[in-house]
Amino acid sequence: MLSLHCFSHYFRIDVDRPYTLETCKLYASTLLRYSWVREQGRWVRKPIALFAATNAKRTYFSFHINLLQGFINFLYTRGYKDKDIQLVKYPFTLTNPEATTDMPTKVQKGWKPYDYQEPVIDYLISKIETPNHLVTLSTGEGKTSCLLFSIAKLQQTFLLLIKPAYMEKWYNDIHQVLQCKPDEVILVKGEAGILGLLNYYSNPANPKLRAIILSNKSYQLWLKFYEQSEEQAYYDAGYSIPPDLLYEHCNIGVRVIDEGHQDFHLCFKADLYTNVPRAITLSASMVDEDPFLLEMQRVMYPPKDRYKAPPPKKYTTATAFFYSFKDGIDIKTSWHGRTDYSHGAFEAWLLSRPYLLEQYFYMLYELIEYDYIKHYKEGDRLLVFCYSIDLATALTKYLSEKYPKLTVERYVEDDPYANVMEPDIRVSTVLSAGTGIDIKNLRVCILTQALSSIKANIQAFGRLRELKGDTRGTQFYYLNCRNIPQHLIYHDKKVELLRERTKAQLTLDYDKRLGKYGDWLPLKDKLKHFKVAR
Repeated sequence: MLSLHCFSHYFRIDVDRPYTLETCKLYASTLLRYSWVREQGRWVRKPIALFAATNAKRTYFSFHINLLQGFINFLYTRGYKDKDIQLVKYPFTLTNPEATTDMPTKVQKGWKPYDYQEPVIDYLISKIETPNHLVTLSTGEGKTSCLLFSIAKLQQTFLLLIKPAYMEKWYNDIHQVLQCKPDEVILVKGEAGILGLLNYYSNPANPKLRAIILSNKSYQLWLKFYEQSEEQAYYDAGYSIPPDLLYEHCNIGVRVIDEGHQDFHLCFKADLYTNVPRAITLSASMVDEDPFLLEMQRVMYPPKDRYKAPPPKKYTTATAFFYSFKDGIDIKTSWHGRTDYSHGAFEAWLLSRPYLLEQYFYMLYELIEYDYIKHYKEGDRLLVFCYSIDLATALTKYLSEKYPKLTVERYVEDDPYANVMEPDIRVSTVLSAGTGIDIKNLRVCILTQALSSIKANIQAFGRLRELKGDTRGTQFYYLNCRNIPQHLIYHDKKVELLRERTKAQLTLDYDKRLGKYGDWLPLKDKLKHFKVAR
């Protein structure tokens, strides 16, 4: 008899014999993601991520609950009959039900959902057959407020699994929308934070929390430590429960993942240790070019059960900005020993050539003058995306000197959150500010990085929100170098990607060639160097 222990989001097999181990390993091998890795001068295809869970000694295997029937069918091919398979279901129960008190969660006065948000809220509080509610609203449609309105209706403590960079934002959003005392919402980071959380709920007398904001990186390290440690060493480290009992132990009724397209493997892995009545994932997009990842997304979020969002609003003009270097310049676009395009290599090459960097920055300055400054109104915001922290740092310094009357800040990992929210101009990276951040009055966004990724392009474009009543509209510029074939390929992809998301698509040509000193005219003539075409 093979027992399949079924929980809300996963099922587990306890390995008790060699044949069970072989069966689980074979099935797990179909859930390996592979990639090409360079080793000793050769490209080798190697596994990089397992979309299943097990420990070092392989005493158990956990698979996603949406794979249960597929696993049973696999057992049939291994000689198992129905009489050999036992499904053991575990209903969700609270470890400390006495800790739950009559403490209703209410929405702050003045907050109410828009009409178009009501269907989203109805979906989030509804019952569905599969374990995950997925909402993929366009940026600016209020995913956060929809979630918090739903929490107020569900009246349950929720745990938010989120990237560390977004924890402060969510803490502020929760207090802005819901009536919460400061100590009713906690931030959990690092091993000490997780141990503190578990110890807090080990005492039934402690007050109920309304929200727990947990760093997904800290959670990832917890899972890794659990899977790789001997059982006694794990508990000696101070952990009172295994990760799969977190939700019962902490009286959590709803698990929330924000920006579910990011750190997707970790999000999937989290399901393999989750037993909770309701799980909600928010995302601006759930797309990928990797067929394997698309299949895993379909496993975790079956398309038939996703929220059917309306078509995105079209309020942004996307403009392809073309520039070129003079003939004869050997442009570096790959790292040493590789041939694939790398924008990081391109930026490193630029940074190593001050005269070219100066002209490149001056070109960006002229573009900023062309739109952002020319049409500037008090309160307008500008976002410039670079690839590397080094280039972002250098560009921030350059623009600070050009615009002493405006505030210019860099925002990358570990920079203050205020650096992305408050200045007139912020220079960042797609990884740092490409998602999960709503910048008030952001009117112009400039993407200097040549991006192929569908997901990253949507994220960068999605920073712009509709500015109601502003006839100028929002503007998205993306740079393309005519000397770099890969840029032109990426441009063609963007045209198709943005076609259904933009109010208009334009091209803008910069006819001064970088590296040719004779082309550089005084600033007063700057506007003559742009040719606009539809």
